[in-house]
Amino acid sequence: MGNAVLSANAGARLVALETQIKRFDRSYRRRLRKFTRTSSRHGDLLFTFPAIAFALVSGRGATDQRAEAARLVRDGAQLAHIAGVLDLPNWMRRLPPEAFTRPIGKVATGQSFGRKVVGRLPQEADRTATWLQAHEVALDAGDEDFAYWLAGQRIYAKPFSGDAPIRPLAIYAWYSRQDDVRGRRLMDKPWDRNVKFPVAVREMCAWYERVMADLTRADLKRGPGRYSKRRRGHGYEMVPLRSAAELSEEGMIMHNCVGSYAGMVAARECRIFSVRRGSHRVATLEVRWQGGMPRIWQLEAPDNVTAPQPVWDAVTRWLATQEGLVVADPSAIHSLSVDATRWKALWLPYVNAKGSKSLPLERPDPRVLGHLVEDIGQLVVWARG
Repeated sequence: MGNAVLSANAGARLVALETQIKRFDRSYRRRLRKFTRTSSRHGDLLFTFPAIAFALVSGRGATDQRAEAARLVRDGAQLAHIAGVLDLPNWMRRLPPEAFTRPIGKVATGQSFGRKVVGRLPQEADRTATWLQAHEVALDAGDEDFAYWLAGQRIYAKPFSGDAPIRPLAIYAWYSRQDDVRGRRLMDKPWDRNVKFPVAVREMCAWYERVMADLTRADLKRGPGRYSKRRRGHGYEMVPLRSAAELSEEGMIMHNCVGSYAGMVAARECRIFSVRRGSHRVATLEVRWQGGMPRIWQLEAPDNVTAPQPVWDAVTRWLATQEGLVVADPSAIHSLSVDATRWKALWLPYVNAKGSKSLPLERPDPRVLGHLVEDIGQLVVWARG
């Protein structure tokens, strides 16, 4: 009878372990199964502190760190002590297996952060992986204060298509709290911990517009040829926006992020038009080159709302007649002409604070701007809700 009970208990534990293992990302399950076979305490970790188990099988830290942590597990040491060996904060004990889909990066270890953040962890397990990815980028590019603010924002309903596009917002927040540096002087409204996410994104866009204009002197550049002329079609006027000042004005009036496009307009990556009926601005149009033809990339009414169908119809018919419209290949942003002195003046304080790997200082790298602009576009989509 006793053997039967023991066998039943062992079978139930195996079932429970397998059920828990299947909550982790598929690519780590085989390693976790092997891990749990070596010690019953290893198996217990899957329930008591999933982050430790995941860190051990995913190769976090140096070899001697993992060896020491594994020894402490077998010896029954306190979980907080084991986590500390792996540079894991105790608040991560609250994260479920679903949070771990790739090796754990940099995470906040401050005691104050740990006490406060528990109340901002997602209640839904399937959102924790997105939350953790955003946290890691927020901390890497920003600091714990920004990471704590971001933890409470409602942006984790859908998984990211790639890395969390948080870096532009984190950089904006970092510069917001610096004194007498070029990046702060280019800022109109700095980030603070009480701002709502959509407002933060809007002000970030305005800041990057000024940064782009400063680095590329885009406000002195004009679009070539027919782009400089106003166009009329089907009751609407398409007014080309050619300078940083014009783009900034459009962004403020229409409550969108078009002001940050100054560098791309200067590089002819895209063309921006203000769609108007008389003196009234009804939409902002972005045109890009796609499939050998100029295409509507974005057409939005105020507050990033999709423009009404009559506006779409009019712009579509108008664009079909614009054979001479000059729109460059999107890769043009990587060949932007950036002032080296201004580039270094902008980024030097950030690199000094975050480390030499943050950004290249020796010479301007427009690819950095390209990546930031791509992430900004995703942030704007999130800000719409």
